[in-house]
Amino acid sequence: MHYLRAGDAERWARKLSECARIADLSGTPFDGSALLAGLRAAVDFAWYWQEPDDEDQGFAGEAAREALRPIAEAVVAAAGTPDAHWWTEPVDRSRQRYTQFLDQHPLPEPLLTGAAEFAGAWLADTLDDERSAHDRPEDPAASCSGHWWSTRAHSRLPVTTRGRPALGAVRLVLVEDGLGWRWARCWPVAPEDGARVYEVCGPGQLAEAGIAIPAGDGACTMLAGWDPDATWWLNDVLSLTSPPEDWREDNQAPFGWTRTPQP
Repeated sequence: MHYLRAGDAERWARKLSECARIADLSGTPFDGSALLAGLRAAVDFAWYWQEPDDEDQGFAGEAAREALRPIAEAVVAAAGTPDAHWWTEPVDRSRQRYTQFLDQHPLPEPLLTGAAEFAGAWLADTLDDERSAHDRPEDPAASCSGHWWSTRAHSRLPVTTRGRPALGAVRLVLVEDGLGWRWARCWPVAPEDGARVYEVCGPGQLAEAGIAIPAGDGACTMLAGWDPDATWWLNDVLSLTSPPEDWREDNQAPFGWTRTPQP
């Protein structure tokens, strides 16, 4: 892993921009695995619990942003291609998968009942955490920690993503600040007919992630832990549809994971 200083980031951004101009990316189809690899890197390095490093600050500069604009425009244009059109599609109810990571910090099998109890416990714990925040140091640089996720990451509520060809579940590769999992089990599930899903159709995650959002009375909040394509299920509406599949990390596979037979 190589880290860039602020000046290096701007210089590489300018080089990328020149390459984009020469190659005329406007007419170049992007490979789906390359697009997903880029999105994976952006999501995996969402480290909101630490200060921005030199690389973050370098790419945040106006010069770097303008230099990278042709790349961004080409990626936006590629979102309409067969490999990436699902980025802007509604939830795919027929291909939902619960991802159970199996190695370090393993996750439980899908818990498809008890949603009301899990949601209530999460709310009570969150309120307790907010009340205890009054006793924390006011200095943001002080040595103090707490829950930084703004999702129900520790609620035990099921969260699913869609399955894709050659990829058991999108969540295998798109997890904010992932823990380096290498083994996982993907459980096919489906919601009941008529189950309601609230869709976030705007730029959401890409426009707001990592940005301080005013919350009133001088306080701020932020979006953290919102994985792309993830659906949180707040009611008992899911059921298993077929046996699970085991997957392992494989850098030689198109999307970085390959299916393996269960023991």
